[in-house]
Amino acid sequence: MKEHSILIVDDEKNILNALRRLLNEEGYQIYTALSGEGGLEILKREKIDLIISDQKMPGMEGLEFLEKTVDNYPDVIRIILTGHAELNDAIRAINEGCVYKFIMKPWNDEELKITIRRALEQYDLIMQNRDLTMELKRRDKLLNELEKKYPGITKRPRDGVFEIK
Repeated sequence: MKEHSILIVDDEKNILNALRRLLNEEGYQIYTALSGEGGLEILKREKIDLIISDQKMPGMEGLEFLEKTVDNYPDVIRIILTGHAELNDAIRAINEGCVYKFIMKPWNDEELKITIRRALEQYDLIMQNRDLTMELKRRDKLLNELEKKYPGITKRPRDGVFEIK
């Protein structure tokens, strides 16, 4: 199994420490930041698969932070962890497609671990889909080149029987 990397952003050190302890048991590479600005700096240096961010933070709120990550890190899965869920924030995040899930504090450890596993499974599927699409494009290009060099090589009879000349 591939080791996944998770960035946790929260302005409370005790929350960061609790999540780090919980997720270290799962074998993830964990990065933490005390602010959205700090999270953006980590994203510049490290390959991150999943971000878990608090919503209410001084300076830059979690949703604003996550919105800033969408263009440069479109495949990263994003989770909001908050004690202050507001319906408008949730609707905006879902409509803009930047948040996988909202989780309320205090969280249930097992439910959080399952949510993270499912989010990372989705991430793996996104990456696998990207790889397969690239391979398909590569093979299509190769077939087009072969067709130019050997006209008719890719033409296939309707009955599926090929004629060897």
